[in-house]
Amino acid sequence: VLLDGSSVNLRGLHTRDNVKSDPLLPVMRSTTGALSYSLSRPEWPLLFANYSITQQRSSDEPDTFDAIKLIIQNAGVGISLARERWNLTPSYSFTHVNDRSEATDEDSRTHVLAVAAGYYPTPALSFSPSLSYSRLESDGADTVTETWQGSLVAAYVFTETHNLHLTLSIQDNRVDDGSSHLTIYDVIGQHNWHLRTRFLESLEKTLALRARYQRTDDHENDDTEEDYTIALLLNVGFPFSLPR
Repeated sequence: VLLDGSSVNLRGLHTRDNVKSDPLLPVMRSTTGALSYSLSRPEWPLLFANYSITQQRSSDEPDTFDAIKLIIQNAGVGISLARERWNLTPSYSFTHVNDRSEATDEDSRTHVLAVAAGYYPTPALSFSPSLSYSRLESDGADTVTETWQGSLVAAYVFTETHNLHLTLSIQDNRVDDGSSHLTIYDVIGQHNWHLRTRFLESLEKTLALRARYQRTDDHENDDTEEDYTIALLLNVGFPFSLPR
């Protein structure tokens, strides 16, 4: 018996690529089944869960191409809590890749823990922090890869035509066999100006000044790379409505 406010969705998908006539590539078939559930009630957090299973199989392989047979399962759960000036969404997902191909053994398991939030102290100012941790266990390479990633997005609306966005992020990726350990820092700032001109008045026009700084620290090779970018962007939209 489902509680009031429950929603259940079941879907299936089957695809087949279009390279049957190409002698250098195999035909790939993919079949997916997915089930999702959510519970939304007044004054309650939103609860959600999902599960999917996908089978990928190749056929008509050329002589130089090994047959592919994969079963990929994914499951996830989460809670979303929203109030007038803030929201919080923790979640967890697990992905299992079962490689049944004769020529390879690339089984893997991936765990992802994440939490995303939002804070709106004023109608013009907003902050959106997030933090995630993933652990990839690969049987083929016999390695464990751990990744931490944190980010903060801030936005401020000066007027109806001017707003500023700032994104800060850091990602640390480490393989347990010592083959790789990278830390990536990324800072992006963008000022948007929504143009209101009599020229082409019906079009949506936005002029943006964008600056970006990225730094990559390679701890294994004791190396650092830095990249700077400044760009002036003009976006033009053509609004239209479809006939009913």
